[in-house]
Amino acid sequence: MSVMWLAMLANAAPLLGFALWLTPFSFTGGAGWDFPKAFSIGIYMAFAGLVVPVPIWAAAAPGLAKTEALTAIKFHALIASIVLAFVLAALIASHFDPPKPTLADQPGKFLAVLTLFFATATFVLPFVELARAAVGVYRVLTAFSKL
Repeated sequence: MSVMWLAMLANAAPLLGFALWLTPFSFTGGAGWDFPKAFSIGIYMAFAGLVVPVPIWAAAAPGLAKTEALTAIKFHALIASIVLAFVLAALIASHFDPPKPTLADQPGKFLAVLTLFFATATFVLPFVELARAAVGVYRVLTAFSKL
């Protein structure tokens, strides 16, 4: 593959995560949607954006493809650290909830953090990923148009 295509693939990898997210919703064989998957499109995009550039960075010769892959890895490592912060916040919040939750006494703090996580993963992260992919692809196309 040419250097330009590898650099573009490293930047546009979140679109592969979107395609993975579009696979059939029901993994359980049931007739309904898989609701955690339905509300985690951004996680799929961020995961593909982190996993796809790693082999490009490892195998590419020093140059544009390696640099673009490294910037994608750094950006998605930041996204992964934000996800880990949500996990830590959920663990901490779960310790302030009732020890034996029931329908009358629900784990409100844990559910609040979980709701914020899924809202961010559904409504914020996909737009951040698309904007980053568009800027990266534009940067690669601009670099090759100057040659």
